[in-house]
Amino acid sequence: MAASTADAAISLLCQQLQQDIQAQFGFAAAPAWLQQIVALLVQDHAGFAQQPRSMQLQLLLEQLLLADFRQAGAGGVLPQNVKVGHTSVA
Repeated sequence: MAASTADAAISLLCQQLQQDIQAQFGFAAAPAWLQQIVALLVQDHAGFAQQPRSMQLQLLLEQLLLADFRQAGAGGVLPQNVKVGHTSVA
C-alpha cells in the first residue's frame, strides 16, 4: 500500500514539474524519463518533494543536461500565442 501511495505522489509531482518545464522552458520531457528521474531524485535527495519548486527544477535540469536527449526529450513545445508574436514583428 505504501508503494502505491509513493508512486501516486511521484506521478503528481511529475505532472506538476512537466507543466513548469513546458511553461518556463518550452520543452517537454519524455514522461517515462521524467518519472524515472524524479523517483531517483526523491530517493537520493532527502525531502526533495518538499523543496521549493525552483530547487526541484534546478536538480531536474541538471539531470537533463547529463541525459541523452533522445531518451529525455519529448520535443520542443511552442509557446501559446506564437502566431501573434510572429505577426506583430515588423
